[in-house]
Amino acid sequence: MSVPHLTPRLQLIAEQVKALKSDDFYVAADIGTDHAKLPVFLVKTGICSFVYAGDVRSGPLESAGKTVSFYGCTEEQIVLLCSDGLKEIPQNYHTVIIAGMGGELIVKILSETSCPENTAFVLSPMTAAEDLRRYLFENRFSILSEKIAMEGERVYPVLTAKKTGFDKDYDDCDCYLSPALLMNRQDPGVIRYIK
Repeated sequence: MSVPHLTPRLQLIAEQVKALKSDDFYVAADIGTDHAKLPVFLVKTGICSFVYAGDVRSGPLESAGKTVSFYGCTEEQIVLLCSDGLKEIPQNYHTVIIAGMGGELIVKILSETSCPENTAFVLSPMTAAEDLRRYLFENRFSILSEKIAMEGERVYPVLTAKKTGFDKDYDDCDCYLSPALLMNRQDPGVIRYIK
């Protein structure tokens, strides 16, 4: 079976989606899909049965369409949608993936949408991860896990989160190094991220 090659960051995101999988027919929404390699990988490996691949610009969606076609995926597996964040995405997803953009933009997307209860999120900010963590803490999300992907000299946090509805005590240190991240403090990627 032919599947796209994923960067370490996208590979870690796929692993986190797999860890969250809770249903035989599992649906994800990939926001800012760009080239759609991740949605194709998710359906081709059986992690997801169906993926919405959304982007706000037509150029990335054209690129995504070529990837989907090249790997022989159908509209029963992946649907491409022009969407500003989650606004045009049908809400029958289990997991929302938002990656490859700044933490401030991820916060904006999350704050503009009311997702179904029990939605899981896999979030990978390129910058301002502390702003994203602060938003999650302030808005009653629980960070279930946080791991680091390394690509050359760059390190990328990958968080999984769910809205719990419970207030959580946190301080500024938690916004820069979440308790979930520090649970993996022996990992080489986490050590580099802390440094």
